[in-house]
Amino acid sequence: MKAKSERGGGRRGPTQILRANLGPEAADHTDPIFAMSNATPMYVQLILLFRQRIDGGKWPIGSKIPVLDELVAEFRVARATIRQALNFLEREGLITRSRGRGTFITAKPHGQLFMDIPNSWRKIVKQSKSVVGDWANLSVPLPNLNEIKGGTLAPKYYVMRRVLSWDSVPYMHGTSSLDQRLIDEIGMDWLKRLSIFEFIDRSRKFKVAGGTQSIHIGRADAEISYLLHILLNSPIVILRRAFFDRKSTLIYQSEGILRGDFVCIKRRLTMSGEHRAALPRQLSDRVANAKVAGGPLAKPLS
Repeated sequence: MKAKSERGGGRRGPTQILRANLGPEAADHTDPIFAMSNATPMYVQLILLFRQRIDGGKWPIGSKIPVLDELVAEFRVARATIRQALNFLEREGLITRSRGRGTFITAKPHGQLFMDIPNSWRKIVKQSKSVVGDWANLSVPLPNLNEIKGGTLAPKYYVMRRVLSWDSVPYMHGTSSLDQRLIDEIGMDWLKRLSIFEFIDRSRKFKVAGGTQSIHIGRADAEISYLLHILLNSPIVILRRAFFDRKSTLIYQSEGILRGDFVCIKRRLTMSGEHRAALPRQLSDRVANAKVAGGPLAKPLS
């Protein structure tokens, strides 16, 4: 009779191996991998682990990482899965590959998260070019203006729902209401080709003149955990946006639910005069206000 390789069970699966590789410092389950269920794609778990190895110095800048076959043997996954994770790191600029020499670490991760939430219309449009998703028209209620101060409703809205992906990783489930007049002006074909924000930016009749953005923290229900490949009750970020034209008509409203491990929120704090002078000049000149007062972080978009 063969001895079992693990106490209380047989051969370890890939997820167990990933968790074992985290080491005792992650025993408090604060590492992203511990927040993942078996539904989370294996290459996503490998991305997080590899980034942790780089950030923690186990794979220092300039070092050569193990070859593909060694990583396959270590994690007991397919070669294609390892390649998919390494391709993500290469797009991030963390590794470089040299034919005949191997794969080398070139930089540390900028943070533990994959994307920032932009705070201006231009940044939102620019970031939207990197996302992928399919729209589907739904019969749902009109936008609710109760939480939006000022503004009026358009005559009709086109309501859509989709799951967005960032480098093939599902990161957000969103429901959006778009002023039907923009579709009449620009055309449905353009809506299918462009991101929603690029589409809105093409309008000449209904230019974005202002907007609001609020951020809430919540937990994933069964549907969201399934759609975003995360554990039930995992932290999520609820991002609500509203954009108005020059006549204060609501031309776009959305609610996006994002994976908590894919979001980074940064705000510079306003300092008093004597403390502000001590800041580096380039930072002092660009200090932005942040307001958090017993509720969501909300800030008008410029």
